[in-house]
Amino acid sequence: MIIVLVIVVLLAIVLVVGVLGLRRMVGGAQRRAVDSLAGHKVVTAEPARSLGVSSRGKRQVRGTGTLALCHDRVIFVQWVPHSVVDMPFTTITSADTTTSHLGKSVGSPVLRLSWMTPDGVDQLAVQVRDPQRWLTALRSAGVG
Repeated sequence: MIIVLVIVVLLAIVLVVGVLGLRRMVGGAQRRAVDSLAGHKVVTAEPARSLGVSSRGKRQVRGTGTLALCHDRVIFVQWVPHSVVDMPFTTITSADTTTSHLGKSVGSPVLRLSWMTPDGVDQLAVQVRDPQRWLTALRSAGVG
């Protein structure tokens, strides 16, 4: 009986430490996202889940981040691992929706942005709450 109690207590301690560590990691990631957006006039922003950047290939780490529409660009800041995709309006060639990207399919439309880089066209697809709202906001800003 004592062994079972010790195991339960140890599992509870591991769970609490794990949850606190996860909260700290997410909080730090969100602070880095805010820092990455500093200096830009953000029109709207929300959490988004990346389906990847085409130039990084199928094996890249995808994840949650912040998608921000600024006065002159769209920025996606992935929280973990930290990365920033910066797309000035002048480089964006199209904005639409899709249900698959880089071999990853989802059940609902996701926002897809295409933009020119020095190496050619690149694409980013992200799951957002309302892709149509983002398309409308982008078109109002003169994009896509």
